Amino acid sequence: MVPSTPRLVIHGFPSSGGGAGTELRHQIRLWRKMDIEVCLIPSTGGSSALPEHRELTELGVRVFLQDEWKILRPGDRVLSFCNQHTLKRIDQIIHAGALLVFINCMTELFGMERGLAPEGKIAAFGYQNPAVRGKLEAELRGSGCRDSTLFFDFEPWLDPELFPFHFARDANSFVMGHISRPDPAKFSNDTAAIYNAVESPVPKRGIFLGFNFRCAAKTGPLPDWIDRFSSHSQMDPREFYRRCHVILQPTDTTENWPRIGLEAMASGTVLIVDDRGGWQRMIEHGKTGFLCKTPEEFSSYASLLARDPELRGKIARQAYEVFMERTSYAKCAESWSRVMKLFESLPYTYHEVQKKLVQSDSGVGAEGGVSHGTMGEARKRPARRIGI
Repeated sequence: MVPSTPRLVIHGFPSSGGGAGTELRHQIRLWRKMDIEVCLIPSTGGSSALPEHRELTELGVRVFLQDEWKILRPGDRVLSFCNQHTLKRIDQIIHAGALLVFINCMTELFGMERGLAPEGKIAAFGYQNPAVRGKLEAELRGSGCRDSTLFFDFEPWLDPELFPFHFARDANSFVMGHISRPDPAKFSNDTAAIYNAVESPVPKRGIFLGFNFRCAAKTGPLPDWIDRFSSHSQMDPREFYRRCHVILQPTDTTENWPRIGLEAMASGTVLIVDDRGGWQRMIEHGKTGFLCKTPEEFSSYASLLARDPELRGKIARQAYEVFMERTSYAKCAESWSRVMKLFESLPYTYHEVQKKLVQSDSGVGAEGGVSHGTMGEARKRPARRIGI
């Protein structure tokens, strides 16, 4: 049976910037508030020098060395937040008697996810967005995913203590921002034109946090009034949100459950973003932000908010109220409590999964669990799918 003391082992490392790393950071803070033991095995070296290491220590997280698999015990559930390094080391996890739970933070599959699914080496797949779960589950099922595989979604938490709401910003300028990792796909070819087209009764300013030469090659020349920073180490995201009146962010990507949306809503920065993907679930158009289909809509809504500070404040407050309801501690803690219960239903180890398959192939019923049938039958049967 699974050890009685609640324990999660994480492979990877949290961060203060970037989707998966930031997602992991906030979930760790939630788990510790829930009194869940958290052990962290970094997937790369040098983690002890990162600023997040001190935060983890203060939270009571046990941080080990890179790929220190010897700390694993049979029955451990190893969680990985969109980390391909984990998929490459899955046999070491299995050898230690643990099971892998892979959290996909994107809207598409890694090639290794698709390849490992028929082998049953990934015990469970987790998602922040039910719509993305449905899409990717169907793809994995079509790839021959075993019926013993668990699919679930959870309510992701963002700690409001890390992103305070700002009631007042500089009234003598209108500041528009873009925040992401420095990836050209996170920018539209129309970015410069959209920012230039915004009309404001006060001087315009811009801040791009996560912008490098590759991004510049895509956007072309930007106006001089836009400040650019290549990484989050050059500007704290909280300072970014404190300065920005709006997020004006046209991209070429389809977002899953954009973490920057929650950060902006918590901070009082109004979102003007693409009308697709996770943004559609996160934002109620005209009430908690604006969803845009064309470059003209981006610049038009930004101009509207530049001219109307009262409307800007109203939308920021409404978005904050939705954020607080959606990511309340009670709601997210209950969601993860259910997930922990689901983990108890998983086979104890990967070798137990294999044993049950052999028993089923020989016509012997598997004790204490569901009969899986032959490998061919298992591939045809639907995987378990549970919403939290």
